[in-house]
Amino acid sequence: MYTLLKYNESYTFGPLERVMPKKADDEPTKKTPASSSTHRRTFLTGVGTLAGVAGLSGHGAAVNERADVSMSQDDDTTTSCTEPRPFNLVTDLPIGDDAPETVHAVTEAQMGTRKKYEYRPEIPGMILDRMLASEVRYPGDYGFIPQTGSGDGDPLDVLILAEETLFPGCILDVRPVGVFRMLDDGETDDKIVGVPADDPRFDHVEKIDDVTAQKRDEIAEFFRTYKNLEADADIEIGGYEPKGKALRMIEEAAREFERTNE
Repeated sequence: MYTLLKYNESYTFGPLERVMPKKADDEPTKKTPASSSTHRRTFLTGVGTLAGVAGLSGHGAAVNERADVSMSQDDDTTTSCTEPRPFNLVTDLPIGDDAPETVHAVTEAQMGTRKKYEYRPEIPGMILDRMLASEVRYPGDYGFIPQTGSGDGDPLDVLILAEETLFPGCILDVRPVGVFRMLDDGETDDKIVGVPADDPRFDHVEKIDDVTAQKRDEIAEFFRTYKNLEADADIEIGGYEPKGKALRMIEEAAREFERTNE
């Protein structure tokens, strides 16, 4: 328990309580020293800072819970404030109303770069996971489809064939056109291949065969070699499968997410 020295008032902040016994009725009222208001402002700033740190660090569960702060000034008046938890791009962002034909996607790594950004819900935010060791560049913007679960325990991966690279954390609508099958260290690590749904430059791309053979070869070569210089890398390439397979995989991944988050 902690005590805030403030006449005739009590403050409660979640589990932290600041209480000052009331002055006797026959005692003269005294002005609060100037230093008390300074201490009070410092205290309130500290509470805000601690609440912010708790919301970010979370210790796991705290990130997915709401922090309640109540302030009581007398026996009859109580004001409650609810601070929402940080928005989680994996679990809170919907997959999309028109899924699986059109899905929401969140970009991480950028086309034409070697920087492997990853979204970490527990922060929440983007981190630089690593720089690719091989002399290769991402052939499209790389990210994930929210509210899905895949074989490696992460959201379903998506490679977006954009005209220009976007920024890490960008949310856009994507039309799946196929899937690139592969294994990473013996685990399924398939990549949905899609195009921006609202870019007329890709209106003609309806299926994976509409992507040029050159581009398909570049994608396959990238995933075949991008871990060659990493220790103990074990990549197996399975090739492309059509749009229908991609749509079924998205539906299955959405059901897996619902099953594991009931």
